Formats: sequence, structure tokens, C-alpha cells
Amino acid sequence: MPMAVTSRVISVSKRLLIAETTKIHYGEYMPSILGEKLMEYFGLNLKHDGYTQYNPHIDPSTLQSVAVAALRMGHSQIFSQFNVLNKNPHNYHQQSYSFLLRNKFFEMSDIWLGNSQGVLRGLIEGQSENSVDPFIVTDVKDFLFFNPRTTTNGKMVITQPSVIDLSAININRGREHGVAGYIYYLEYCTGVAIKSWSDLTQFISDSRIQRLKSVYNDVGDIDLFVGGLSENKAFGSILGPTFACLNGIQFHHWKYGDRFYFEHGHEAGSFNSKQLNNIRQTSSLANLMCKTNDFDSVQVNPQFFPSEHNPKVPCHALAEIDYELWRETSHSYQDYKKKK
Repeated sequence: MPMAVTSRVISVSKRLLIAETTKIHYGEYMPSILGEKLMEYFGLNLKHDGYTQYNPHIDPSTLQSVAVAALRMGHSQIFSQFNVLNKNPHNYHQQSYSFLLRNKFFEMSDIWLGNSQGVLRGLIEGQSENSVDPFIVTDVKDFLFFNPRTTTNGKMVITQPSVIDLSAININRGREHGVAGYIYYLEYCTGVAIKSWSDLTQFISDSRIQRLKSVYNDVGDIDLFVGGLSENKAFGSILGPTFACLNGIQFHHWKYGDRFYFEHGHEAGSFNSKQLNNIRQTSSLANLMCKTNDFDSVQVNPQFFPSEHNPKVPCHALAEIDYELWRETSHSYQDYKKKK
């Protein structure tokens, strides 16, 4: 195959894969974080038809406040225990079991034994931890990057963990990057100036304010990561107003400031209307899970536990992308085929 044709195939394949992933991000992940109202407010919903428009005046760079704090809200969603659900209970290495995250940072035997499917099945069929709060599991608070076994003179020995606290890392990173305190971002997002501890009561519960007062001398000292996780939920989001605001702004910038966002029209590499609508209709996390695993069925939204409102569907019932819409019809390629 000529180099030009090969490059074209790679380019289109990459563009299509990025589009599929981005569609899942904006069509499934972000709605589960921000909720319906904020998705609409920040202009993040996918279109059912037609194109979005690239805005050259929007900077798609990542905001410091998001990089070091707001988007790290997911650290409060981390599980401690994970289930491995395998399909073959008669094979010793394929039986179902559970493990603690703290014991797996450097331990890959589950993958080496062929249990990657079971790990993924355990993730999508177990209860989902969707809450964002100030609480971090011990596994990443006291055991982050813990390696339970080290080799000494050819022998395996159990070692004591050296405490690496993920929360402390996040807090210190914010300070090192010069990110302002929590109340300044709260004011930016809500317009409410915080002058005293009592001003926080409309955003944070009294019990959590008391905990903050026991750690910080002044309300202005509260770190963004800590304050954002402490907020009450707002606007149907799983986040408080500050983190919802910062993440909404960031994803808006990533969407409209990116010339190659998959829904934009009239740009280099833009999909035609049939290709774009096909991506919208077929790409989903459920479809991706089915294509890359041995699942027979999966719930419509694998982020959440199967239920009446999130039923399982057979993998064979999920439509595949129509790759014929990307068929190359140039004369040079047809001439090359004839020569072969």
C-alpha cells in the first residue's frame, strides 16, 4: 500500500477513535458529573444533528485550578475493595474474588493470569461510588504506591508502607502552583464574598465548617481542593458550586477551543454529516466495552449499577460504526488496487 494511502488510513482511524472517546466523555461522563442543568448552562450537551462551531478566541489550555484541584474531585470517588467476577468458576485462576487497592499498585498478577476481563466485569457490575465528599479511602491516604513485597537476597518479604497521602499531595501541589485559596474561587463562581466563617454556611454544612476551623486559622486559608470537596451539592450536580463551575468552564474551553473537536464543522478533518451522525448514534461506553471484552451483555450506562432504569442489553444488539462511510474512493487508490 502506498505511503500516502497508509498515512490517510492512520489519520482517519486516529480521528475516528478520538471522536468515539470524546463522544463518551461529553455524552456520558460529564452528564453524570454536572447533571442536566449545568450541561445545558455550559453548552456541553452533544447535538442531535448538525455541527458545533470552533471558537478561535477560546484558549483550550488547562486551568491551574482544575489541574491541581477541581478535576481531582475523582480522588474522593476511589474504592478500597474491588471485585473480580470471572465466568469460569472451575478454573482455579478464573474464580471470582476480591482485592484491596493498597495491595495492587505494583502487583500485576491479576492481569498476567488472564483476569483483566473479570476486573472490568467487577467494575461495571458492582455498586458505583458516585459521591464526591471530603473523605478519601485509606488505600490512597496511607498506602499510596505501597509495594507489599520486596526482594531481599532472593527472598520475598513483606514491608511496612511509607505513608504517601494523596490528599496531602493535592493540597501541596496547589500551594506550589500558587493557586489562590478556596474562598476566592467560590466568589468568582457565585459572586458571594466570604468575609467570615459564618458566610460559608450557605455552601458548607455546619459540621464540616467546624472541622475546617479546627485545621485552618482563617477562612481565607482554606485550600481549594479541601474547600471544593467540602461543599454541598448544587444544581443537580454531584459537585458543589465551585468545582462544578470550574470543571464546567474547563470542559467548555476544551470543547470550543479545540479546532479538532469531533462535532465542529468546516474545519480540517471535520466529518461529513452522515459520518458524524453515525458516530453519535453508535459510539458509547457500552459499545466500547462489548467490542473490547468477552461480555455477552452490558448495561446501557456501564458507569452505574444495572437497574430498571439502566437495563442490560445484549452486545450483539449494539450497532457498530458504519465504516463504509469512510471508504476511500480516490482514483489513485483504485489505480493502485488494479495494479495489484
